[in-house]
Amino acid sequence: MEKEPIPMALDFYFFNWTNPEDLMNSTVKPHVVEMGPYRFTETKKKVDIVWNNNGTVSFRHLRNWYFDEEYSAGSLTDEVTTLNAVAVTAAAQAKLVPYIMQRTMSMTMTISQKVHITKTVGELLFQGYEEKLIDMGRTLAIPGVTLPFDKFGWFYMRNGSTESDGLFNMGTGEGDIPLGRIDRWNHERKTPFYEGTCGRVASSAGEFWPQHITSDSISMFSTDMCREVTLDFDEEITVQGIKGYKFVGNRRTMDNGSMYPENECSCNGDCVPSGMLNISACKYGSPAFISFPHFYIADPYYVDHFDGLAPNKEQHEMSITLEPRTGIPLAVAARFQINILMTPNPIISIFQNVPKLFFPILWFEQEVVITDNLAYDLRQLVNMPNVARIIAYILISCGALILAILLIIHLSKFLTNTERNKDLHKTEFNREQQPLNESGINVQITAKTEHS
Repeated sequence: MEKEPIPMALDFYFFNWTNPEDLMNSTVKPHVVEMGPYRFTETKKKVDIVWNNNGTVSFRHLRNWYFDEEYSAGSLTDEVTTLNAVAVTAAAQAKLVPYIMQRTMSMTMTISQKVHITKTVGELLFQGYEEKLIDMGRTLAIPGVTLPFDKFGWFYMRNGSTESDGLFNMGTGEGDIPLGRIDRWNHERKTPFYEGTCGRVASSAGEFWPQHITSDSISMFSTDMCREVTLDFDEEITVQGIKGYKFVGNRRTMDNGSMYPENECSCNGDCVPSGMLNISACKYGSPAFISFPHFYIADPYYVDHFDGLAPNKEQHEMSITLEPRTGIPLAVAARFQINILMTPNPIISIFQNVPKLFFPILWFEQEVVITDNLAYDLRQLVNMPNVARIIAYILISCGALILAILLIIHLSKFLTNTERNKDLHKTEFNREQQPLNESGINVQITAKTEHS
C-alpha cells in the first residue's frame, strides 16, 4: 500500500435552516446560517495496485476520516435543520413508478415525513440515519436506480471503503498514456451519466498531472461528480520558493451550456441557470446539483432566493497550483457545495405547493500546501536542469579558456621559433658576405689609422 505523503484535512460547513415554517410564505426567503467548520483528518492509501503491461497502473483508494475536535467549531452532536433530502428524492423518483404506487408513497410521506429534518452533524455525514423511505425505495424497483445502502448520510459507507472512489487505471508514462492521466475509470473510458464529452474519462486523478504544464487549463476527474472538472490559468505565483501556475474554477467550470455551448451535455435534461452542475444521474437519481460554496460566481438567481449567503473569492474560490515542469501540485484549495433541487409535485401531498428551490445543504473544502521537506526535494528536482546547464556552461567556458591558452602557447612558440629562424638566417647571410683567404677562412678587415 502507498500512503499519501501530505497530511490532509477536510472541513465541512452546514447551512442551518432557521425558518422552515415560512416555506409556503412567498414574501419570506429561507434563511440559512453557516455552521462549521467540522474538521476531519483524512488518510488515503492506494491499494490493489496492479502494474499492467500497457504502460498503466490500476489501483483503488482506501480512505479514512477521523474527526478533529480541536480544529472544529463544534461537535458531531450539533443539530442541523436542513431540507429532507430523502423525501425530496423519493418525490422526484415517484414520477417513474405507476400512479397507484405514487398515491401510496404520498400517503406514507404525509404520515411520516416533513419537508425539513433536524439531525446531528455526525448523522448527516458519516454515521448516517435510518429512514423508512430508503427501505421503500429498495423494494419499488425504480427503473435505473439501485440503492446500495440501508441508511442515509452524505458520506455514509465511505469511511474505510475501497469501493466508493471506484477503480482507477492511470498512465505511467512508459507507453502512449502520459504519466498521471487516467485512461479508464471502473473499466470505462466514458461514464454512462453524461452525454458527449461531458462523460469523458481522460484527465488527472487530482494527485498529479502530466509534465510540462502550459498556462492554458487543466482538468481533473471527480468521482463525486462522475465527470471532469476544468480549471483555467489565472496567474504565476511562488509557493515555498517554487514557481507555480495557479489554475482556478471560474464560470466555465460550472457552466451547463448557457454561457459555453460545449458544456450543454452537462444539463442531463434540465438546463438550469449557469453556475450549477446536474449530478443526479451520478447520485442514484437524487436531484443533486454541485456548485461553488455560497453559489460563488453563479447566476444571481440562486443566491437571490435565500438570506444568509455571502459568496466571496477569498473563501469560496477553487484553485490548484502546479509546478509546470513536473506537474506536481504545490497548493490545492478544492471547494464544492452540495445542493438539492426541490420542485412542486402535484401527486406527493407535502410537496404540492412548495416553491422551486436549489437548496444549499453543505459545502466542504480541502486545503493542502506542499510540506517543507517535499518542497526542498522538489526544488532540487526542478533546479537539476539549471544546475546541469550551469555546469555545462562552466565546462564549455573552461574548455574555451584552456583552448585559448593552448593557442597562445602554441602561437608564442611559433613566434619564438620564427625570431630564432630570422636571427639564424641573418647570421648565415653575414657569413656569406665576408671575403675568404686562399684557404677559405674568413679574413677580418681592420681599418688602419693614420698613425699606424
